[in-house]
Amino acid sequence: MDYGALVTSTRNRVSVVLGAVLLLVLVAVSAITIQNAQQGRAADPNCTAPLGVGCTGLSLTAVEEAAKIDFPPGSTFAFANYTEDTRWRLRAMVQVPSDGLDAFLGGLDPAYYPNPPASGAEMDQTVATLAEFLTSNYGCTDVQGATSIAPGITRNYVVGRYADGSWLVFVDDIQA
Repeated sequence: MDYGALVTSTRNRVSVVLGAVLLLVLVAVSAITIQNAQQGRAADPNCTAPLGVGCTGLSLTAVEEAAKIDFPPGSTFAFANYTEDTRWRLRAMVQVPSDGLDAFLGGLDPAYYPNPPASGAEMDQTVATLAEFLTSNYGCTDVQGATSIAPGITRNYVVGRYADGSWLVFVDDIQA
């Protein structure tokens, strides 16, 4: 039996195991540090984090301000997330009352949303993907939407009629 090869093999295994344990410890410490930083910002009433993320979380008002959209009265906040890496991205879903679609579309500022909503084959690929998401995951019908590209940001929105007659609005803003 070659004891030299056995010792080398054992050392290699120990090195791999120790490296994996060290990596797990570093990941855990990083996660705890990020969580503590977010909790610290949440306690600060003067938080300056983008959209309040890590302070109080996203709100309908924060989404309206960031997306440059005014949702009609009676709208409810369904979902939102904001990510920031090399560029930021805001994704949000808001449920608009059944009689609120005209108010929503009429309230879109043409400076930010110059394109009228399109449907079916008239949709660009990004909006068509968002429309498919509303159709397949929420059973929405009468889906329409638009993309607006401005310096530094691409704004997408899709609306679809939900089963109860209300409208789901899916906003997807991406920093260019």
